[in-house]
Amino acid sequence: MPVCDQQSTIGFIGPGAVGGTLAVALEQAGYRVVAVASRTWASAQGLAQRLMGCTAYASPQQVVDACELGFISTPDDAIGQVASDLTWRAGQGVVHLQGLCAQRRIDAKAIHSPEEVGADRLVHAVAAYDKFHCDLIVVDLGTATTSDTVSPDGAYLGGAISPGSTISIAVLAQHTSKLSRVEFANPGTVTGKHTVHAMQAGIYFGYVGLVDTVEQRRAEMGGNPLIVATGAWPLSSLKRQRPCKKSNPSCSWQG
Repeated sequence: MPVCDQQSTIGFIGPGAVGGTLAVALEQAGYRVVAVASRTWASAQGLAQRLMGCTAYASPQQVVDACELGFISTPDDAIGQVASDLTWRAGQGVVHLQGLCAQRRIDAKAIHSPEEVGADRLVHAVAAYDKFHCDLIVVDLGTATTSDTVSPDGAYLGGAISPGSTISIAVLAQHTSKLSRVEFANPGTVTGKHTVHAMQAGIYFGYVGLVDTVEQRRAEMGGNPLIVATGAWPLSSLKRQRPCKKSNPSCSWQG
């Protein structure tokens, strides 16, 4: 198989939840995702708009023609037909992903609009359940702070979304006249003695309380769900009312 480096051009066909998340992760790691085609034009455009320098195409063959390494994210029972309709160049690489594995785990009775659930949330839920095989809550401290619930039998039940700490700090600095950006850090006390520490206290301990409250209210649904942390800020680094039970920063890649 050809070697893929950060200069190689990458395309995605039928990205879905898993492929879409992988495409974003590859771009964040410095790779060039330049082409995407999906079952619907809106889906292809939506992913392309999230990726710098990426173009949405109407047909899978256009993606193949535009890239050096192609990812096909269709269900296993559809890969034969999709692959047979494509013409690949000599030396071109292709990878098949099982694109709908996450969607199959959505509890349709619990979710009003399954197609609107973020791919990253589904992937985190699938990866966590595949690893621990129990009811759990996945908390992701990234661009957004999300918590998502998975039932004992692996069904995705829904969750909560709030702005991430980085966004909150940026917005606070942007919309106030005398406050600037600060580092997301524990100032050691909730009573700040100067402006920087006061901002850090509000943001840091505010997020501690946010995560704790969401988990406590979710636990009221019954059972004793495992708490799994992922994302940029590990929950184990926060002084919370109860410690994080498991930390798994690589949920997106495993999902």
